[in-house]
Amino acid sequence: MGVKLIIDEYQTELDDSKFFGEILLPNAWLEENVFSPTEMFLCQINLEQLYTEIGETLLPKTGILYFFIDYGKKLTAKVRYFDGDLDGYTCFNEDWEDDFDAITDLSVEFARGEDGVVLLANTQDLFGDDVCLLKVNTADEDLLDINLAPNKTLYFMIDKKALLSRDFDKVVLKIL
Repeated sequence: MGVKLIIDEYQTELDDSKFFGEILLPNAWLEENVFSPTEMFLCQINLEQLYTEIGETLLPKTGILYFFIDYGKKLTAKVRYFDGDLDGYTCFNEDWEDDFDAITDLSVEFARGEDGVVLLANTQDLFGDDVCLLKVNTADEDLLDINLAPNKTLYFMIDKKALLSRDFDKVVLKIL
């Protein structure tokens, strides 16, 4: 079952599901400087919102799933999950220097479907039994014209066993 992400420029709260913009996260992540200097915040999924709108999925029912792209020597993915009190605030991409807008919040609503930007996309024909946490086609989405990988599809992939044990450090970015 795929979950289509309907993306728009509606007003968002800090902990809402969204692409880009200002985010609320654990202050310890900021204090411990867990982020690479070449990381860009892509999106966050408030799993309670997802559960309320779609119902049961392979993902946890609560917490927030954060997606980052590290654009260092080679594009890589970093996905972080947190389920607790969020007490840190940042405009993560405030120093972004590129020709697409990585600062404006783009709100997310959820619907069942496999077109556009998709959470839990069906990619079995491409990647076998691994689970696609997020699929973003940069050529099709005007709002997500990400020129880090122009006209490509980004797949945030994870082994199903790692997903079920909530080991999001195992996420790998595949670009086709």
